[in-house]
Amino acid sequence: MNKHADKTQKNNSQSVSNETYQKQSNSESTFQFVDNRPEAVVQRKLQEMADNSTQVRQLKTIQLATEGKSTKLPPIASSVASTPPSPSQQSQSTIPTLPPIHGPSRQARPTTARAATHANNMAQSSFPALTNFSAWARPQFLGGIPSESRQTGNDIAPQIAQYDQEIREEEPEYDQHMNKRTALSNVSDTASVASTAMSLSGAAAVAAPIVSTLGNVARIEAGRQGLEASEVLAQRPTSPTRRAHHLSELNAQEGVRDVATGTAGLTQLPGASAITGLAMDHMMEEQRSQNMIGYVDGVRRANEIKRQPVAPSTPAPSNNGRSPRPRKLKK
Repeated sequence: MNKHADKTQKNNSQSVSNETYQKQSNSESTFQFVDNRPEAVVQRKLQEMADNSTQVRQLKTIQLATEGKSTKLPPIASSVASTPPSPSQQSQSTIPTLPPIHGPSRQARPTTARAATHANNMAQSSFPALTNFSAWARPQFLGGIPSESRQTGNDIAPQIAQYDQEIREEEPEYDQHMNKRTALSNVSDTASVASTAMSLSGAAAVAAPIVSTLGNVARIEAGRQGLEASEVLAQRPTSPTRRAHHLSELNAQEGVRDVATGTAGLTQLPGASAITGLAMDHMMEEQRSQNMIGYVDGVRRANEIKRQPVAPSTPAPSNNGRSPRPRKLKK
C-alpha cells in the first residue's frame, strides 16, 4: 500500500517537472550561460576589438552611404582632445546620398560641323520651319544631318540669332553691308531661275543671256558686300570667345565664293558657275567647318558666361576706414 502511494507521488512529481521544463523551453529564456573558459574569454575580447576598430567602422559607414542611406558618422577615438560638437552640428553631420548620374545635355555636347551649319542656317532663315523640314527630309548620303545634330542645331539657333541682332546694333556699317548682300543675293537667285526658264522657251531665249549677266553681276556685288562686312568685324577687338573673328572669316569665305561664281557665270559657258561653286566648296570645306564650329561654340560660351552669377563686390572704405574729422568753424 505504501509502495503504491510512493510510486503515484513520484509519477506526479515527474509530470509536473516535465511540464514546467516544456513551458520554460517554449518561452523566451531570461538568461544565458556565459562561457568563462580562458580561450572563450580571449576570443570575445578579440572580437570586440575588431568590431570597435576604426577601419571596420569606416567600412560600415561607406557601405551605408553606397546603399543610399543617411547615417551619422560614428565617433572615432583619438588621443587629441577635441571639443564636443553642438546639437546643430550633430544633426547636420550626415553623409549625403550620391547624386543621380545623368548623361550630358545637348548644350554640353561638342558641336559638330553639321550641327553648327544647321544652327546657322536656322538662325539666318526667314522660314525656320521650312529649313528644319528640308534638313529632316534630306537623307544623310545627300548632305542631310543626323537627327541628334539637327536637334542640337535647333537648340543653338536662337542664341546665334540673338548675337547676330546684337552685333548689327553695335556695328551699323556691318548691318548695312549685310542687308545689301542679302538683297543682291536674292536678285541673283531670281535672275538665275528666270534665265534658265527663258532659255527653255523659244521666244524669250534671246533675252536669257542678258538676264543671266545681270544675275552674275548681282552675285559679284553681293560677294563684295560680304568682304566689306568681313573687314568691319575684323577691326573689332579680339574677345575670349572669338565670335566676331570666326564670323568675319565666314563672311570673307562667302564673299570670295560669290565673286568667283559670278565671274565664271559671265563667261556664258554652260555650267561654269555651278562647277566653280563646287570647286570653291571643296577647297574651303575644312576651313569653313573650323570657322563654323568656332563661331557656334563662341556664342555658346558667351551665353554660359552671362548665366554665371557675379559675386557682389564690397565697396572700398573711404579715408582708409577712418571717421572724417570735424571741420573747424571759422570765427
